[in-house]
Amino acid sequence: MLRQTLLAGSFALSGAVAAPPVADVSPMERPAAQKPAPVSPADEAHRDALTRYGVGLIRARHDQIATAARQFEAAVRKDPTAAAPQRELAKLYAELGREPAAAAAGEKALTADPNDLATARLVGRIYADARRWPEAVRVFKLAAASKELTDPVSKLLVLKDLARTADAAADPAAATARTDALAVLKEHRVKFLHPEVFTAAELERERVRLYEGLGTALMRKGDFAAAVAAFEAARDLAADPKAANDPAAVARLHWNLSGVRSAEGDPANALTELEKYLAFRPAAFEPYERFVQLMKRLKRDDELPGRLGTLADANPKNLAPQWLAAAETLARRPTAHDSFRRLAEKGTTADEYRVLATAYRDADKPKELLDLLDRAYKAVRPDGGEEPSPDQKVNPDAVTRSRLFTQAVRQLRPPFTAALLTQASTDLIVGVARHTDTLDLLYGLAERDGELAAAASVLEKSILKRPKDVRLKGLTVDAYARLRDWDSIIQRCEQWSRADAGRFYPHIVAQAAIAHAELGRKPEAIRALNHPDLGSTPNIQRLRVTVLNMLGDHAAALKECDAALENDKLTPIEQRSLLVARATTLNHRGKHAEAETIWRELLDADPDDVLVLNNLGYELADQNRKLEEAEALLRRAVELSRWERARSGDPDAENGGYLDSLGWALFRRGKLKESRELLEKAVGLPESAADAIVWDHLGDVAFRQGEKKRAGEAWRKAAELYRGSHTGREKGRLDEVKRKLLLAE
Repeated sequence: MLRQTLLAGSFALSGAVAAPPVADVSPMERPAAQKPAPVSPADEAHRDALTRYGVGLIRARHDQIATAARQFEAAVRKDPTAAAPQRELAKLYAELGREPAAAAAGEKALTADPNDLATARLVGRIYADARRWPEAVRVFKLAAASKELTDPVSKLLVLKDLARTADAAADPAAATARTDALAVLKEHRVKFLHPEVFTAAELERERVRLYEGLGTALMRKGDFAAAVAAFEAARDLAADPKAANDPAAVARLHWNLSGVRSAEGDPANALTELEKYLAFRPAAFEPYERFVQLMKRLKRDDELPGRLGTLADANPKNLAPQWLAAAETLARRPTAHDSFRRLAEKGTTADEYRVLATAYRDADKPKELLDLLDRAYKAVRPDGGEEPSPDQKVNPDAVTRSRLFTQAVRQLRPPFTAALLTQASTDLIVGVARHTDTLDLLYGLAERDGELAAAASVLEKSILKRPKDVRLKGLTVDAYARLRDWDSIIQRCEQWSRADAGRFYPHIVAQAAIAHAELGRKPEAIRALNHPDLGSTPNIQRLRVTVLNMLGDHAAALKECDAALENDKLTPIEQRSLLVARATTLNHRGKHAEAETIWRELLDADPDDVLVLNNLGYELADQNRKLEEAEALLRRAVELSRWERARSGDPDAENGGYLDSLGWALFRRGKLKESRELLEKAVGLPESAADAIVWDHLGDVAFRQGEKKRAGEAWRKAAELYRGSHTGREKGRLDEVKRKLLLAE
């Protein structure tokens, strides 16, 4: 009904429909004027929504996407239950690159109209692109069940989308979707055999792929016999010259049959199928790794070096057998190192360096691994601490190898961090200082794995060997900052300045200013900020604002911020950063309304600005006002953060700060269970585990739930982190948490 009414409304707006003829009525015969019936607020809102929807359609037809989106948004505000404007918003947001907003609008449209096939497919694809597999499966199930899905070709495509995303989500629907797709192909074979759809051979190959996918889904369910039957059906179709006639698929199906035989506990038949696959000389790495695993399961380890050599000779274009042979040699003869050293200088894939890093970890050879890392980094940056000069030619292959090697060491599970740091420290005793990039890698691993103190020690001792290495000094003060060792930062800054005849290190001086501010030493912090060589770039001005706020001098911080914003040459990023600093400063000064105005203006400019959503939501929650909106803003921030991390390839990671903000808003609203879950998760994340406020919030929630022991643990951790920090002094947080600890005893 809404769709028809809306179309009429849009025509009325354009004036396209002529008014009906009016009968010729004399004045004496005209009926008395009728007073119009009053319109209810709900009807008025509905009419306004129709008008705005119509305007939105006109704007969209003229490619005025942003303007159209605003009209549809206004229509949604007037009539939140209408599906049509939400459907249009989903399409427009997707065109604007606002995928989370598109998904949210699409979900609302589907709630109002679950049969909306086009919207379901759009939202499903958005979720799939973001690797949000369970959500994608749920939406594609709606698409598959839609009454609008009557065309066999479209139905096949939807079922394949459902199967693909269900595979990724490990959802049993994968098997059902492929079974249904095979039935569609069989039932509508004549319609599919059309030049614009499939030839006869293409149709059979489509059946091969569906049977193969069905076998994979059944194997995941543990139904090995049915999986074997599906794979064999696919293999027979692929091998039949009168059917699919697809040798590549035959090879792939030997690989699949090897996998299912291995999974059901039959390594002998698994190896037989695998060897049939290896005869096709695959380019991938995994088949050769499976060969090693199966040989070991069959107690044929002694044959591995020779068999891998034979496989290497048979497939010289794939270096996988050579890398795996090197790993086996290293495992048998710990002194063997030459093979990997040669291979490491010509590696080209992540798999190769993964095998290398894993082999050295399993052989407990940290020194040799560090040696190889040094060699890889020196090939890119011979001088270690300094960036290559503009005229220095850098081998792009060496850059790729160093990147792949770094990634492989970072991804070791279990990690090798403690052993590598111990070895680096031992090396220093005999006068060997590792390459700065190697030490940078170790610092990052230490930060992740709770070994920061050991990393800081290695970094500082390395400076004694390379006193001119600026990057090394920067890494060292960063490590001390993560450890909250402010005194060490200040001492090192002064020491290096004297030793280097007054050489200026902007990053280190900035860290020293922050360290002084954390310790409440205002004159020293101001002196560092006013260093003549520090300059007055927008970034330095923002640093001054931050430090002045840490010192509690919010008036001076605001003055600095306003002066920076007068610069008419600011880039959009610089202006946004300074506006964020200004709003934060206004909140410190208690001018919450002015700060809120800035936050909302920033959101008007970019509704998906995660930091702004978080900051505004947290400020509202902390001020205990507009709590429903605060929760909505923070849920959006957390959701957008997850989208960003999924797009970057890390879908399981969370931002601890955003989880804390949402947890605090939920606490304010009395939703203690969910608040506790989020805060417990936040304190377990590296980036928020050292945040005193997060622990303080967790203590408050636990105490409100009656769990005094957990509250005491959290508050004691908060008190420890508050000591010697500006956050502990702000608002008397340290004194307050001490009082709360008395309640937990």
